[in-house]
Amino acid sequence: MTFIRQTLLILLIASIGFAWADIAQAGFGISPAQIQAHQLAPGSHYEQRFILSRGQPTEDLVASISFEFPNYLEVLDWITIDPGDKILLPEGQQRVPMYVKIDVPKGAEYKTYLGSMRVGVSASEALQGQGVSISLGAKIDVSLMVTEIQIIEFKIKGFEIPPAEEGFNWWKIKLPGKVELLIDIENAGNVKAAPNRAEIEIYDLDKENLLYKGEDKSLEKIDSFDRKKIVASFKHRLEPGQYWTTFRVFKNEEELLKEDTVILTVTEMEMSTKDWLSLVGTILLIIILTGLGILKRKKIIQVIKKVCVQENK
Repeated sequence: MTFIRQTLLILLIASIGFAWADIAQAGFGISPAQIQAHQLAPGSHYEQRFILSRGQPTEDLVASISFEFPNYLEVLDWITIDPGDKILLPEGQQRVPMYVKIDVPKGAEYKTYLGSMRVGVSASEALQGQGVSISLGAKIDVSLMVTEIQIIEFKIKGFEIPPAEEGFNWWKIKLPGKVELLIDIENAGNVKAAPNRAEIEIYDLDKENLLYKGEDKSLEKIDSFDRKKIVASFKHRLEPGQYWTTFRVFKNEEELLKEDTVILTVTEMEMSTKDWLSLVGTILLIIILTGLGILKRKKIIQVIKKVCVQENK
C-alpha cells in the first residue's frame, strides 16, 4: 500500500508540474509594472493602459484581475477594469490591452493610498468550471495620492487644419466661412480644464499681408488625465485659394503651449440640391407672407440670414 501511495503521489505531482509547464510556456507578462498616480484630486478621473502579453499564444487563457487595499477598503469602489475583471487571452493573440480606471470621490481624504493589483492567469476552462485550475500571475504595486493642490497641465500631441469652405454670398446675404483648428491634446493635470484660448493669423502666400486675425476662448474642457481632440473655430471671409496660417494655443493668458505655421486651403462652397431647395422654399414663403402683409419687408433679410446660418452649420 505504501508503494502504491508513493506512486500515486509522484504521478499527481508530475501531472501538476506538466500543467504548470504548459501555462508557463506562454511567457506571460504585464506592462507597465506599477500604478503610481500621485496628483489625484477629489472628483478627478484617472486611466492607465496595460498590455497583457505572452510569447507563445498556443491556447486560450484567462487573466483574472483583482485589487487589494488592506487599510483602505473604500478604494476598491473607486476602481473599474475595462473590459472586466476576467479577460480572455485568445489563442494566437500575443498582446491584449486592458484599462484600469480610477474615479476619486469628491469627499476623498488627502493622503496616500497603498495597495496592489494581482493578475492571475489560468486555462480558459477554469472560467467555466472545467478541469483543474493551475495558475500563474503577477503582483503590481499601486500608489494613489490624493492632494488638495489643483494642477493644470496640458500636452499637445498633434494638430490639423482641414480645408475650409468659403463664406456664403448671395444677393444681400453675406455669411462668413469657418476655419477649424483640430487640437489633439492631453490633460495631464488633476482637474477638468481647457486651454485659455487659440489664436490664428492668416496671410497671403507672400506672407506680406495679414488678411485675418481671430481667437477662440470657448475651447472644450477635458477631463483630468484624459486625451481627446478639441476644435477651435474662426470665422473668415476669404476667397478660394491657399494661405499661410499661423496658430497659437495658450495654457493661460501668457504661457504658450504650441505655435506653428501651415498652409490653409479654402475651397468653393458646395451646396447640395436639398440645401438649395430648402433655401428657395424659404424665400418663396417669405415673399408670400410679405405680400399678404404678415411679414414686414424690413425683416426679410434677417429671416433669410437666420435660415442660411442654420443651413451653413
